[in-house]
Amino acid sequence: MSRDAVRGTRLAVLLVTLVVTGGLVAGAGSAVAVDAPQSEADDASLTADSDVRAATAGSTSVRLSPTTAAINESRTQTFDLVVSDADGGVGAVTATISVGDADVASIDEMELRGDPGAETIDVESDGSEVFVRAALMDTEDTGTVTIGTVTVEGTSEGSSDVDLSVESLGDESGDPYDVGTTPGGSLTVSGTADAVDLEITADASAVEAGDEVDFEVKRADSDALVSATVHLGGEVYETGLDGVATVEITESMASDAETVTAVASKESTAKETFQNDSVTLNVGPEETETSGSTDTSDGTDMPDGTDTPAPGDGPRVTLESASPSVGVGELSKLRVVATGVDGGVGAIEARISVGSGDAAQIAGVELAGDAGVAQTEVRNDGTVAVVRGAMMDTNDAGTAHVATVTLEGVAAGTTPVTVETDDLGDEQGNTYEVAPAQSTTLTVGSGGDGSGSGSGSSMVVLSVSDLPKGFEKASVTVRTGAEASVIESQAGLVSESQLRVVSDGPQSTTVQAVDLAGNVDAIDGEQTLARLTYDRALDTEDVEISVENLRNDRGAAVSGDHISVSVRAGSLFTDPLPGADAQKAPTDPDNDGRFEDIDGDGAVTFGDAVALSFVQATELRSEQVTALDFDEDGDLDTDDAVTLAFE
Repeated sequence: MSRDAVRGTRLAVLLVTLVVTGGLVAGAGSAVAVDAPQSEADDASLTADSDVRAATAGSTSVRLSPTTAAINESRTQTFDLVVSDADGGVGAVTATISVGDADVASIDEMELRGDPGAETIDVESDGSEVFVRAALMDTEDTGTVTIGTVTVEGTSEGSSDVDLSVESLGDESGDPYDVGTTPGGSLTVSGTADAVDLEITADASAVEAGDEVDFEVKRADSDALVSATVHLGGEVYETGLDGVATVEITESMASDAETVTAVASKESTAKETFQNDSVTLNVGPEETETSGSTDTSDGTDMPDGTDTPAPGDGPRVTLESASPSVGVGELSKLRVVATGVDGGVGAIEARISVGSGDAAQIAGVELAGDAGVAQTEVRNDGTVAVVRGAMMDTNDAGTAHVATVTLEGVAAGTTPVTVETDDLGDEQGNTYEVAPAQSTTLTVGSGGDGSGSGSGSSMVVLSVSDLPKGFEKASVTVRTGAEASVIESQAGLVSESQLRVVSDGPQSTTVQAVDLAGNVDAIDGEQTLARLTYDRALDTEDVEISVENLRNDRGAAVSGDHISVSVRAGSLFTDPLPGADAQKAPTDPDNDGRFEDIDGDGAVTFGDAVALSFVQATELRSEQVTALDFDEDGDLDTDDAVTLAFE
């Protein structure tokens, strides 16, 4: 049953639920007196001892978990509010959680689960207690059910009870439970722990699948080797007393990624709190310095900078997909690749074109390889795009990703997509002999409004919201109902170097984000954690997520409900910006998450800043506002236009 259907059904018992949450029904044997006018009582011939008793949902106990805990001053501990034996779920609750000694610990916040339709959470100003009342909850139907989490902060040394009092508890049909015991917990607070930074180093700067790497972990304050934990590729490795963990780089760690990041952590003690550190390694062979000449197969030296023809026809530059497709009204991002390279791609000038534009048009184009010099142009009619780049850094051998072109389906049919390369050079400044123009046939389906699954592309957006204690790290697994691959990812909350995206299979991708630099402060509202572009159109129903290891800046675990997922068709923007007087949607030429090309004409000029000043922010989603928030103050106004003008 859908969530809306569940809500609709539960609205029928709202009055009973409100009686439960109001504390009017205290248990299974409680009576609800019904006072009717005397005439009605006479008509019904009610006897003096007549009453109406509420149906019961059975007996259960409610407890706090864990029962005992120990933390340092200024650290936090979470206690789950757990119903031991539910039968019919938990639809309503009224409870109070309090600390026995508010000088030792204080209640920081309370979070409810089950998506309550109505809730009240009141935390006393001194943190001594929190009062909770909720109704219209949707939880697990039977067995042990966690309905909320309270966060308690240690304020001074000592011990304190954490008490629980349950006034009323009801199932999802509005019937009350007979609540038995309500065990609380206890918290011991030790003195403030010293903060110790860890340092992790590796015996390699670049890795490939099959390599073994030694990671060494030390204390930053003394350079002493420590036993610690190394996290890499979703796996956990323990160092010995020598502080070294030996890790074999697997295919899953190295595939479809330019870097791998290892994070060192260590459990805190009563006296010391250890701060994580990380080291990032490039994926690919070690780069070698060359000076003055290059060794050739016959033993003679070839001066750098001269023409270096490749065997046969030379590298080919074409679309990665042999049979690309896109739905009508949908966007599809396709990679432009150079195959058969030896020495990477350091420079390129190429032209991508589509037929007459009747079936499909080019909506945007971006250079890959983190080009130091980049220029892209898209003709107004969307039939031709030109890319020019230099100082690029790509895969050294085999296939190199050189650009990404976004195609939009206009009408059902087929159209040729041709890639013609004028110049192609390696990363040492040598020129390749390039094969002739390469053509591919693009199939345009009848996708209509772009909302259905199938051909095209989709952007899956992970957002994090309402973290008053900041963000430290999170691991999110995205699963798709259809086979779809991530062709591009963008970091939002943290930097690109602190975001790791690993495909665990054709329908599962894991996103790991960590704020190693401590740049993310308290989050009020919603911010984008990451954007994933998939190679096919997806519906919201096709995508689900599971959240693991979400922690705030104090190291406390946070409910995964703070991370949400949304699905967009093709790109963050599919239409021109409201008020910008533009014909096309904005684009992100340098792929940094900020859409500088406001009018979508393929070039960033002063006119884009002028257009931005007239954009109607009230008609944009919060994530779209973030992509245009150039002064990073959380809103969209004239100051953003000024910042863009001087970029």
